[in-house]
Amino acid sequence: MSAASAIAPIAITGASGVAALLLWGRRARREGFEFDAEVWRVWGRVGAGASFLFYLIEYFPNHLGLRMEANNPFFSLAWFGAGEIIAQIGERWLDRRWDAGRPKNRRLGLAFAAVAVAPLIIVIGGTRVFVVSDPFLSQLHKEHIQEFLSLWLTVRGLGWGAIFSLLVLENIPLLVGIGFVAFRLGQTPLVLGFAAIGAVLSTGMAWIQARWLLNASGFQVALGLVLVTIFTLNLRPALRWAVGLVAVCLTYGHYPLNRIREGRAEVAARRVGPKDANSALFRDIAQVIRASQPEGEIVLLTSPNSSTGVGYYGRFKTLGTLYWENNDGLKAAAALLSARSEAEAAELIRAHKVTHIAMISEENFVEPYFRLFRPDAKAEEFKKCFGHQLLFDRVIPPWLQMIPYNPPEDLKALNVSALLFKVAFNQTPADALYHIALAKVAMGSLPEAERDFDTLIKGSPDSYQPYLRKGELLLLRREFAAATDFTLHGIRLAPPETRLNMYANAGSTLFRSKQHAQAVRVYETALAETANAQIAAFLAYVLATSSDDNVRNGARALALAEQALKVDPNSPTALNSCAAALAENGRFPEAAAMAERAATVARAANDAGALRVSETRVAAFRAGQKLRE
Repeated sequence: MSAASAIAPIAITGASGVAALLLWGRRARREGFEFDAEVWRVWGRVGAGASFLFYLIEYFPNHLGLRMEANNPFFSLAWFGAGEIIAQIGERWLDRRWDAGRPKNRRLGLAFAAVAVAPLIIVIGGTRVFVVSDPFLSQLHKEHIQEFLSLWLTVRGLGWGAIFSLLVLENIPLLVGIGFVAFRLGQTPLVLGFAAIGAVLSTGMAWIQARWLLNASGFQVALGLVLVTIFTLNLRPALRWAVGLVAVCLTYGHYPLNRIREGRAEVAARRVGPKDANSALFRDIAQVIRASQPEGEIVLLTSPNSSTGVGYYGRFKTLGTLYWENNDGLKAAAALLSARSEAEAAELIRAHKVTHIAMISEENFVEPYFRLFRPDAKAEEFKKCFGHQLLFDRVIPPWLQMIPYNPPEDLKALNVSALLFKVAFNQTPADALYHIALAKVAMGSLPEAERDFDTLIKGSPDSYQPYLRKGELLLLRREFAAATDFTLHGIRLAPPETRLNMYANAGSTLFRSKQHAQAVRVYETALAETANAQIAAFLAYVLATSSDDNVRNGARALALAEQALKVDPNSPTALNSCAAALAENGRFPEAAAMAERAATVARAANDAGALRVSETRVAAFRAGQKLRE
């Protein structure tokens, strides 16, 4: 439980009570009201007890400690003392007797001491007990976290309509309460003054830091209830309820209505707000990072906001978030991105066991980190730091392995780019360049990627991956013959156990691209290297169904299909290839029967796709139709 979030409304409640007593307490007593000091003492005792109870619930037994940023027993003690202080101030002010005797004076002194313990510990302990006072974190809060900015800085970029809503519409209870107190100061009911002072103080805090708006809204709701009660005091209960509901609807009803209307418009237009879309982006990035290292612990370096989102979806550690508990991580991230050289960055990466880096253009936080960590550095020094070199200049050290990544199409509207890296101190320069080229392909920088692959082919001619990737780029340019050349060369260099699958994939890709001659070339090369029933069936199908007369060869197709069936007589692929070859040779009854066999096998294997294809071909062969692709 955040101490700051809870202490402010508690302190404002007490201060408002004291102020109301000093301003209107004596008049209220003259009018016959009695001051019950025990109410304030009970407020302090119950609050202190509840605070201590929640401290135990949250921290006992494994996390007991002296942290002044969160709820702890010293704040409970302060609340206990505050109740006694307010009670005695009220008694002494109203009785016009400041010396209440030794016992009460001693209790008052102890109460002030109880309140003073927490701030004294903060002053004495410094950042050891109150890390928010650390200059690094304090400056970060002041300059880079929106909820810590003043409300005026937060809204100044909005239109006048939004500003009017913020200043007037959202403060109607406060404005009415202030007006009542200002024009009827001498006749202000004590409870109204109490509520109005609380609302003024809490709203003033919100203008200093926007994060206090939520607390201010609670005080304004209480003030609104007091105003409705005062203005409807002489009405019948039913009418009072009606007036109160109307006042609430007129004051606050337009907010949920606007939210509903805007939400329906967003849904109708199928729009997703940037903040919601960023969550999808973080999830996608987390999946890619985890895929790069399926096993083992991941420690990610990225911006603070991205650390929270990506780390959540990936379920892995991140170096720096904006939570005060992570101040050491923030400093570590700042030091790393502000490093003066690659060597310094590498040393810090090893020290903090960083495994991955994500440089996301949106809220990359490189410059804020640099300014916080090296406040006296010049602009020229920033351009030389590790983070700037990596994100903006794309200077990638040899120990970083780029992870290919491009945001999904449905997130392109965010206009966000992301550079993902895996720390790989043992990789060779060729490995580094290869992964850089893959990343360029993912980002759409195909000419640059091709130049990198050419460099790798020239410098490392025995590596198969560059040939395969070069072939893929040529395929995209529809240079099919050259693509086949590079692909076959790469497959010949690949480990033997992987070649068969590579041949199958390459042939299938060329066949789908209507490049039947090149597909035949790939399959023939595969069969020349090793006999395989599946490859034979693929080749048979191309030879039986190609629309290219120069490629089609019914006799060879049938021979290959029959050869495949001898090896695997229950393969739907081989059966369908044989059926197509029989049809190409004019043997339609046999082709239909073979397709029926394929359908039976597919049905038994619960292969819906093969079953659908086989049944379609049965009908075609019975009608005397040959297949053409």
